[in-house]
Amino acid sequence: MSQSTPMQSLFEEADAQFMAFGEGCAVVAMHDVLEMEYAPIRKAVGLMDCPHRALIELTGADRLDFLHRLTTNDMNAMKQGEVRRTMLLGAKGRIQSDMLVAQDHEKTLIDVDAISAQTVLDELDAMLFGEDVQIVDRRETYHRVSLHGPNALNVLARFGDKGFDPTVPFEYQELQLGMILTDVLRWDECGARGYHLWTIREHAPVLWRALVEAGEGEGIYPLGWLAYNIARIEAGVPLFMIDYGTDTLPGETGQLDEAVSFTKGCYRGQEVVARMRDIGHPSKLLVGFDVVESDRLPVAGTPIYDEPRGKAVGAVTSSTPSPMRGGKPIGIAMVKWDLRDAGTRLSAPAEGEHVEIEITDLSR
Repeated sequence: MSQSTPMQSLFEEADAQFMAFGEGCAVVAMHDVLEMEYAPIRKAVGLMDCPHRALIELTGADRLDFLHRLTTNDMNAMKQGEVRRTMLLGAKGRIQSDMLVAQDHEKTLIDVDAISAQTVLDELDAMLFGEDVQIVDRRETYHRVSLHGPNALNVLARFGDKGFDPTVPFEYQELQLGMILTDVLRWDECGARGYHLWTIREHAPVLWRALVEAGEGEGIYPLGWLAYNIARIEAGVPLFMIDYGTDTLPGETGQLDEAVSFTKGCYRGQEVVARMRDIGHPSKLLVGFDVVESDRLPVAGTPIYDEPRGKAVGAVTSSTPSPMRGGKPIGIAMVKWDLRDAGTRLSAPAEGEHVEIEITDLSR
């Protein structure tokens, strides 16, 4: 299924630049000037269109238990208004999808990347055997826009709803923003407040304009994928189908604390996850890095060596010059387990030379 934005004509008229995201989906790469789009994430608020995300809705009395038996996290323990990350695994324990799940009184929402949405729908349908669960594909009827930045909550507050708790990440609430009803999930993936707003697709352009108007005094600015990508790399947040994919085990992602429960019951792939923990560790791990004493950037896909032209020990998955670090090149890489510790020095080709990189915790 192709993914498009209901703001297509609006963005084209403003000469936005588009880029492909998977098959059949295009996102805005830049609305205007990259630096002007990045700065609001750190100092004000950026407004991002998200046609690369898809929504699935579950209803019925058994919906949480159904998800609990299929995914890596403890879904039965979810409370009203809570958001949790969870993963859907294959039989060999490899990740089929990484999802945000939000719990409401009468529904459970699954916020997932558009690339893996059909896989999730097919798997849920295949595992449904008489439970009181209804699965609704919202890809063609709902659309997401996101607010990123320290002033994001102020924009929502300007609509008059004071009930959204500003202090709690991973929360969910249904909000009335003017005349538009929205489902709002909080996930701070860029190192700043992140609110992800789902609404009926036909209402999305109206919501976009309303958010722009409400954010005028808060420094709101349209945000494209390139600026967003810089900010999430700076925060050390890896993305499914970019930094890791369907050949990856959960233990290799560095995301176990958020997405995996080791105290819940069985689910598909659990034996592999548990065995890896019991053995001690995976063979490789996603880590952050920065480049030492060079402004050359190792790009995604670049091999990493234990020394210049030495033995390959990993690969870069994402990278960017970091405005927060004075333009210093940083990135995320998959490296061998015994090289994961902060301070480890390795080597990577960059713009025709080998540069020294140092493993670091980008989230600090």
